[in-house]
Amino acid sequence: MTKQEKTILVIDDDASITSILDLILSQNGYRVITATSTAGFYQVMQKNPKIDIALVDVKLKEASGLTILKELMSINPLIKVLMMTGYSIDTLIKNIYDLGAFGILYKPFDMERVLSIITDISSKSAS
Repeated sequence: MTKQEKTILVIDDDASITSILDLILSQNGYRVITATSTAGFYQVMQKNPKIDIALVDVKLKEASGLTILKELMSINPLIKVLMMTGYSIDTLIKNIYDLGAFGILYKPFDMERVLSIITDISSKSAS
């Protein structure tokens, strides 16, 4: 599967985060869908159930990102979910991995690292 065939969902209530990730990932050949709310997430999933990779903020205004993580994993257990956070709390990190997340991205982002991780995920899931 090529980059163009990979769909990445970005969920963050900070529109500037979703915009920059959309721009960078799109410029690097990925199909990007964004949501800035829990309601937006559910709308996206109704229209686009085939998501390959999701980037989900841990702390959303309306719901916990962990709730979104659980929902994504129940819809597609093979999805690769990267949780995004500005916090480093050991119990939170353990919960994220226990729920099936692939990894954690710490804010502020190093975009080279984000692209490297997503490229790595894409290449592994293509084989």
